[in-house]
Amino acid sequence: MLLLARAFPGLFVMAVAVVLILSARPILPTTMPRVDAIDTVPNTINFASVRRYTDFGSGLLPYTEREKVERGMRRRDQLEEPEVKLGWSYSETTFLGMPYWASQDFGLVTFMETGAGYQIAILMPEQVKLLSELSGKDYGKRSFPLLMHLWGWLFPLGLGLCLWFSFYIEAKKREALGVV
Repeated sequence: MLLLARAFPGLFVMAVAVVLILSARPILPTTMPRVDAIDTVPNTINFASVRRYTDFGSGLLPYTEREKVERGMRRRDQLEEPEVKLGWSYSETTFLGMPYWASQDFGLVTFMETGAGYQIAILMPEQVKLLSELSGKDYGKRSFPLLMHLWGWLFPLGLGLCLWFSFYIEAKKREALGVV
């Protein structure tokens, strides 16, 4: 237990550093709109109306700063016709690159990447039903994956464990010295 108590703070700092470096989320406290893909809409004649609807769109969600950099690094000749995807539209609250909460915004949307962000088209329940019939998958029964957007709470939990382990180590030192 003492070994774990001594090693945990260093491991915790390394884990936070990895998240800060690799996360596409902003470091400062932010609530921002996002989309998460569930499925890719096939690029066939049966789904041409879905592509047209998404092209016309309901709105544009901007890229995060990290996404802008990643997309700017792509070579222009590597760009193809963007895929239309089906996904969830949600608002996510983040801090230090970690998600703490998310709430569903528009529900199911179709979206595709443009040069400036994600072009989204909001789907009404009837459209979700039609898309389910076309694809043979029941998208209407899916629910928003909230748990995927709560792992940021591991950070304050880790801070609490670091504090508890520091008290534990201090208590063991006092016990070894005979100081109560």
